[in-house]
Amino acid sequence: MEEVTVTLRGESADRYLNENVLAVSRDVVGACGQIIAADPALGVKPFVIQQAPDGQPRACLNGLPVEYIVNVTCLHTESYPQLAFQIGHELSHFYINPNYSNWFIESVCTAISFLCLDALVEKWRTAPLFPLFPNWQDFFLSFTKYREANIIDPLKKFCIENRNDIPAWIRASVVDLIRARSLGRDEQTLCADVIADIMQLHAQSCSVVTKLGAASQSGKTDFNAWRKAASSEERELVDDLNSLFGHIS
Repeated sequence: MEEVTVTLRGESADRYLNENVLAVSRDVVGACGQIIAADPALGVKPFVIQQAPDGQPRACLNGLPVEYIVNVTCLHTESYPQLAFQIGHELSHFYINPNYSNWFIESVCTAISFLCLDALVEKWRTAPLFPLFPNWQDFFLSFTKYREANIIDPLKKFCIENRNDIPAWIRASVVDLIRARSLGRDEQTLCADVIADIMQLHAQSCSVVTKLGAASQSGKTDFNAWRKAASSEERELVDDLNSLFGHIS
């Protein structure tokens, strides 16, 4: 893995805020790189974080092939958990290959953003990013709360009592949702919660996500092609995901 650079584009007039936003951005990029532990599918390029001109977070293709531009909606705010979540998701698209996407890739990207939030919780718990501000000593809890808040509404929406019941809901419901073309953000969030757990179980295999885009060029994810492209170690993660999602995609 090569080291990547992170810069902000279109900074606010508040230098203190810019410094904090850049520090959070670098932490997320670092966490994402450690989780995936492989270079992005299109190679190493500088990451540029900017305010989304259209109000939508996205992995922007305009910078290719020179740089990876991440559009966020909260660059000029102190909404650091939201910033971390958006960056983590869009970074994941660049690691996978931003030219390809589907509901499963979107779910994987959200899963990685959840793992990035978890990583920031652990880092800030022991080494807060703002040691000069004692009132921020417990700010790491805001990442945990943001992570949990993302899953609460989807659980309620689908009358799922607890997270342990999500795999059963996936097996029972997702195929019909795809057929009805109604598998949206809430549904992807539930899938992502399970994917994040599976990725944590196979932390040494997460590099295989850089081969997911190539296995999804038809618009659907071909788990057999993904497995063939994987190393023997990476196949553990693909096989576990395939057992739950392979019949769906």
